[in-house]
Amino acid sequence: MTIPFIALIAACGLCVLGAAFCAIVPRATLRPLFIVWVAVETGLALVAGGSLLGAPGPVARLPLWELPSLGRPILALDPISGLFLVVTALVFLITVPYAARHGDGYAGHARSGLFAALYQLLFAAILLVLAAGDVLSFLVSWETMSLLLYGLVVFDHDGASSQRPSFLMLAMGEVGIDRKSTRLNSSHTDIARMPSSA
Repeated sequence: MTIPFIALIAACGLCVLGAAFCAIVPRATLRPLFIVWVAVETGLALVAGGSLLGAPGPVARLPLWELPSLGRPILALDPISGLFLVVTALVFLITVPYAARHGDGYAGHARSGLFAALYQLLFAAILLVLAAGDVLSFLVSWETMSLLLYGLVVFDHDGASSQRPSFLMLAMGEVGIDRKSTRLNSSHTDIARMPSSA
């Protein structure tokens, strides 16, 4: 396993641990801890992406565990995915102070902790979308990202005015996935080897 994969897996693992941690930390200490925790996560993602920039050669691949009847998901990294990992990490690093301040505005620790948890899990899901190397890992990470985005969109709103736009966002994500998945067949599960079509 190479340094980009170690950093990527560590960043995703910290996102999941951070999400669980946000549920138990007292609200008074959540905001500064949340900012520092996400800064470490994004730093690891920057290491993963930055170490790929300018790297020559083929895509680095990491097969994961075997799933019965579904196959083996694969993570794949190359210089292009490294660039997007860097951009994503920078965006999350820049927006974390706003997210922490926004999360503090909720009444009760459970709401602010849930917001911080959704934010961190979204970061992990986006990192996995960028590292997906086959159809299975892409679909799972994309669906996870879509559901987390939906959760964050409707999180702050309790009325019908937010339900229509959030449902539309979720539906558009599903239409895009449905369109991609109808073109697939079992002989082309590797994203790098899929035939392109107009």
